[in-house]
Amino acid sequence: LYIGTWGFGEMNWRYSLRAAFAPDELTLTGLHTGLHLLARLKIAPPDAALRAAAKAQGVALSLLSDYDLTGGEQDFSGTFVLGYGSLSEASFPEAGETLRKVCTAAREASVIV
Repeated sequence: LYIGTWGFGEMNWRYSLRAAFAPDELTLTGLHTGLHLLARLKIAPPDAALRAAAKAQGVALSLLSDYDLTGGEQDFSGTFVLGYGSLSEASFPEAGETLRKVCTAAREASVIV
């Protein structure tokens, strides 16, 4: 998911992400970088399930685990890399909802009954 914004747009993007998820469900970090932010799910389904759900919904998804150079020494599961560059501010709420839908589908697909 590659999203574009600068300045106040970034604040609107963060607001849209927080509005799409339950309180404390998504932690945003790296807000000072200006190019990307990280969004980590509090209770994350497996990254494989997130990738499959994103693919099924036609969403390009970047996970921090895709960039892991530690050999798995650190747990990056459930952490999205969200870039700023391709959506208008008017699209932010829809993008936040789409990310939430991907997460919901991934959780449902990974539940074992």
